[in-house]
Amino acid sequence: MKPRILHLSFLTPEIRREVYNPLDLRHDGDLILRALGELADRIELDVHFVNDEPLLPFPKNGHEYDALIIGGAAYHVDELLNDLENNLWFSVLANEVKTFAEQKPAFGICFGHQLLGYIHDGKVAPMTEMEFETSKIVRLDCHKKHPIFHGMPEEFLAHSSHRDVVTMPVLDGVLAQSCMCHTQALNFKENVYGVQFHPEFIPEVMHTYASRRGKNPKIEPTPHAPLILQNFVRYCVLREEVK
Repeated sequence: MKPRILHLSFLTPEIRREVYNPLDLRHDGDLILRALGELADRIELDVHFVNDEPLLPFPKNGHEYDALIIGGAAYHVDELLNDLENNLWFSVLANEVKTFAEQKPAFGICFGHQLLGYIHDGKVAPMTEMEFETSKIVRLDCHKKHPIFHGMPEEFLAHSSHRDVVTMPVLDGVLAQSCMCHTQALNFKENVYGVQFHPEFIPEVMHTYASRRGKNPKIEPTPHAPLILQNFVRYCVLREEVK
């Protein structure tokens, strides 16, 4: 039986229609499947659109899944925390994700990375400048043999699109950084990871977002970035041994 992965997507119907559909994509779940390559045939990925069901940010059967992938969003953790009265869904979601990640593999992307940072006692705060470009990600020396980086170079390119950064109380779990973000990849606990960059993004998606924002950032191919998603699925979900 194939492992079942729940993907929490924060894409609105408008973004799905105007950014993804013209690229023959339904949503960011399709990008994740594309990033997984041949591993996509070995898992089942179900997408839950959080914004479509604000009263049910985490599906009722969510804890039945074998793993969790939390996608990016236009939300900012600090703003949500400062107005929880009008964002009760975030408290519900954070509690559900925390419970899930205590028992099963979880992987956060961008906002998902920040959410995992928050529930693991980290602080999420605005940066002085938004990182919206193809970034050079540098693995830290002490983690260069970490299985999540298996088959990846010590430095690689990845698409970044964020204005917040996670700071953890201890630095042991910091795996990689960029010149603008000191926590580009984090290992929160066994089989629970977050990346500030978007390993699933392709240049076409970045160009579309850039056009919508009136920006002209440096955008390059990122052939190695998807490997981190593949390694999460291969070693944390499928439980293969690192060769």
